[in-house]
Amino acid sequence: MKTSVFRTELPYSTESVWAVMTDTTQYAWRSDLKCIETDSDTVFREIYPNGNETVFTITEKKPFTRYAFHMENKRFSGEWTGTLEELAHGGCRLILEERIEIHNPLMRLVAGMAWNLNKL
Repeated sequence: MKTSVFRTELPYSTESVWAVMTDTTQYAWRSDLKCIETDSDTVFREIYPNGNETVFTITEKKPFTRYAFHMENKRFSGEWTGTLEELAHGGCRLILEERIEIHNPLMRLVAGMAWNLNKL
């Protein structure tokens, strides 16, 4: 399983970052997506232009603090967690952790270059 962690401090409130992080209706900035479809309060699907999709099942949703989900598609499965912490001087710390299990052994060889949150 491949794990990537990204940490940053932002000049925005935890409420503002939470609103962006959890809003599946605002995906226009994602050029890799055709659309996002919501199946229920806890399940949504990202649909890609080539017809592939990734299914996300929300596993934790603690407002303004922690958002987590399981993700699954034909190429990989894994867990994603976003944690928000208020900073004493204002703003917040954002910690994103992604744990991915790549199904194809050959794809595992290149995963270090392709799926690294620290390269964002």
